[in-house]
Amino acid sequence: MALRQRDHWTIVLVLTALLFVCVVAGKLSSIPDAAKLVLNVGEEVEIPVLRLLAHPIGLSIEFTRIPGSKPIELGDSISRHGTGYIEFDLPGAPIKVLVTGLDREAMFEALPSGRFATGRDGKNTREFVVFQEDGNPKRFPWPPLNVARPTLAMGSSIVKVKVLEVTAGLAGEQVAIIANAPIDAKG
Repeated sequence: MALRQRDHWTIVLVLTALLFVCVVAGKLSSIPDAAKLVLNVGEEVEIPVLRLLAHPIGLSIEFTRIPGSKPIELGDSISRHGTGYIEFDLPGAPIKVLVTGLDREAMFEALPSGRFATGRDGKNTREFVVFQEDGNPKRFPWPPLNVARPTLAMGSSIVKVKVLEVTAGLAGEQVAIIANAPIDAKG
């Protein structure tokens, strides 16, 4: 009887250790990495990131605003869809950055912010998608071109972000550039 009970406890301990490892891995995979950046053409920042598995870079930019405000330079997410694109009436001030990862570099542009703009914490986020030149600043590729995103290797990497274009309304503003986590609360 004691031998069988010991085997059961061994199984329980192994499963508990496995659960612990999975929870820690999930937690590490859901923490975004960020760095402060001043929005001026030519400004650069390096973001150290840790990935448990190789994953394409996902970026966003975070502005601090007065809670409840709706600055026009951040755009509005009301849109129209077509085949291979999404078009916004108010795309916001253009922001383009060059992102360099392990295997390649790509130019990204900022999507407009959400319809409800600034949250209670005063933070406003614009997601980046890979830039595709089509001559229309209101049109963005949809779904995003994920194959064109640089990939981060498993382990520790450095993501380099360089500002290529920013309008006068946002020039000089300090923002947070965020290397989005592979796993987030949205799915």
